[in-house]
Amino acid sequence: MTAFTDAGLPGAPFTDSTLPSLRWWFVGGFVLFVAGFIGLIVTLVRNAGKRQKAAAAPPGR
Repeated sequence: MTAFTDAGLPGAPFTDSTLPSLRWWFVGGFVLFVAGFIGLIVTLVRNAGKRQKAAAAPPGR
């Protein structure tokens, strides 16, 4: 983006920093998504284990 400064107009060339910061937002969102998905799987596995133990135990008073 140096066309204007190359033509002799005053000012500093503009650098676009949108893409690198947007990339970090996507990476952060993906990490949160994966962490939530793993948490969901762990919760489902734990609940399934508790249900199996409760079904296998004899009814008590």
